[in-house]
Amino acid sequence: MQALPWVCSSGECTHLLHLQVHLQHLFLQHLSLQRLFLQQCHQQQLCQCQWEHLYLSSGNTFTSNTTPGSTCPDLDVSIAFTGGSNLKGQFGKYSLGYQAMLEILRDWTQTLSLTGEDHTVGISSIVRGGVLRMAFVQFARTDSYWICSNSGQGCDARVSGCNQPIPSNTCTNGRLSGKLDELIADFDWHKDNYMSSVTYLASALEDVVYIFKESPPHRQKLLIIMTSSALNPAEPQMSTEIPATRAKLDALNVVSFGIVIREGASHTQTDIDAESMLTPFTDGFANVPLDGLMELLQGFCDASTSLGLFIRGMHTSSAPAGSPPTLVPPTLVPPTLVPPTVPPTTAVPVPVGTPLPSTPGSTCPD
Repeated sequence: MQALPWVCSSGECTHLLHLQVHLQHLFLQHLSLQRLFLQQCHQQQLCQCQWEHLYLSSGNTFTSNTTPGSTCPDLDVSIAFTGGSNLKGQFGKYSLGYQAMLEILRDWTQTLSLTGEDHTVGISSIVRGGVLRMAFVQFARTDSYWICSNSGQGCDARVSGCNQPIPSNTCTNGRLSGKLDELIADFDWHKDNYMSSVTYLASALEDVVYIFKESPPHRQKLLIIMTSSALNPAEPQMSTEIPATRAKLDALNVVSFGIVIREGASHTQTDIDAESMLTPFTDGFANVPLDGLMELLQGFCDASTSLGLFIRGMHTSSAPAGSPPTLVPPTLVPPTLVPPTVPPTTAVPVPVGTPLPSTPGSTCPD
């Protein structure tokens, strides 16, 4: 593993270069220390740092060699997933399709780079650097959706409320969270609380509007709709409710991606119908077997995959209210974190212009 590349503005940076060597082994063990040390260098204004320690440059793209999703734009993601009854029992090779879907989502979420902010932060989120926040909502029943609520009231558009079990651990309250413990609590709750009903999406989409109203302008916004069966064609869901809600999401610059989960490798009329109904309301699409869902999600922000290419093409800056999102390559933003307290160290004099060992391009200008 090579040392961090640095570009320095003067010889005053040499003591930080020495400190970098001293702390390099810590950076290999703790990514957060690396980010914090970078921010300290910025705030002291002694040198201009280039942070590429965990990234491999390839043309105009970067891919992480450690954490899937760590090359994403600053992104808030809401996943509206089905609680449809066709997942209740055997689904493909899985004896319990609904639980299998949630376990795949749980395992994938644990690989992501998250902000660390809990669900109360909302629109005040300030963490940058290609890190994510997530929110989850279950849909199925007509005129209802379910979220994990710490008060036990997590459906019916947050107006009339409903009596649901209170989670064992603090969950997201149906809001955006970058705290893994809260997201895991969501999965635990949804696993124990399964709608098992028709596939009615409209109410859940209204809740997604509420979710993204708490997403600040600097964070891009992605809605993933995940279903295993066709949407219930009952009026007025298809003709008026979903199109109207989609217009609200467009006004918030939300980009949507649809995923149809099918039972096996071969297509059936069920997943074909699901795809034909969901496609008109989404900007991108995938139809995969349930045992291929993890492979699809692992391509998150990897431009060599269909989902990754779609996400890396998201752009939501300065679009007029009501304008559909424009898809252009995103700009990676360096992290902005609070500087740490670094233990004092004795700087070893290094002649100005001397490169660090094994660090190509680290020579400082005079």
